[in-house]
Amino acid sequence: MKNERSEIFHDILLDVLGKGKRVKIRPFGSSMAPTILSGEAVIIEPIGDKTVNEGDIVVVESIRPRLHRVVHIDKQKGMVITRGDAFNQNDPPVSLNEIWGRLVSIKKSPILRAHRLLVRFRSQCARVVLDGFYSLASFVFSVRR
Repeated sequence: MKNERSEIFHDILLDVLGKGKRVKIRPFGSSMAPTILSGEAVIIEPIGDKTVNEGDIVVVESIRPRLHRVVHIDKQKGMVITRGDAFNQNDPPVSLNEIWGRLVSIKKSPILRAHRLLVRFRSQCARVVLDGFYSLASFVFSVRR
């Protein structure tokens, strides 16, 4: 069922952008963090005959639509390389024809951002507590010997 929904979403997204209309979506995943958090609303405009620049965040037609940043453009070959902000590795090169849209705005969600900070804070606190526990346990066991 999920694959069928993904395919329907893919088809609708590309159809709307192909007709020259803007679309508002909520991408899920962490590949564009911290720029875009999973579930934040973004507005995508169709590329049409506009140029793509390095640094643009674009929708690439793929097995499923991918919203990643352009990191390199080879104008001679007509190829573009994208990468998610959270990744160290580039995506495979794609043709300029496979870029369907460009991000024009992000509606930052204070609730999602606060939740992310809380999760990060809790994990750091847990690390500190565990480090303290291990230090205390090491001390106690060394004193007992």
